[in-house]
Amino acid sequence: MQMLFTDRAEPFYAQADLVEARPFDLVAVDRIVRRGFESTGRSAGGIAPAIATITTGHPHRVMELADAVWSRVPVGATASDDDVTHAVDDVLRAESAGLERLFSSFPTSEQLVLRVLAKGEAIFGGYADSLGLSSGGAQHARSALVDRGHLRRLDGVVTIVDPVLAEWIRRRFG
Repeated sequence: MQMLFTDRAEPFYAQADLVEARPFDLVAVDRIVRRGFESTGRSAGGIAPAIATITTGHPHRVMELADAVWSRVPVGATASDDDVTHAVDDVLRAESAGLERLFSSFPTSEQLVLRVLAKGEAIFGGYADSLGLSSGGAQHARSALVDRGHLRRLDGVVTIVDPVLAEWIRRRFG
């Protein structure tokens, strides 16, 4: 979203004030999921922690995954962890083409940084080296990805903002 308003090439460049949408905590995810399910005659059961963990509280991805689970649960039934697992696959299938295009649009060094971070590795280390990621390339790519909103720095830790993109990368590149 940030790119739409901060990248000069995008149609909405400088058209809005940026407001950071913080991740939902478990209490918020539980409330949102339960209300959504209950309002349609379904039960969320105990799936909120799984949704919160998988999505890392990302507001859009929480809603997307909750909806994907909801669509698997018939009226009068209760959602299960298996429904969540299958819903993750459904979301990835639905998003795959767009994620492929997005990932392909990144320069090689940014792709490598995303691959390293998705795997939970450090961008300066053995795994990064094995991919051919130089320290300078890693620093530049990390800065560019942070600036464009794809990575977030929190307490000295850099992570991929979109958990679905991160999962897609893990599955795509092993």
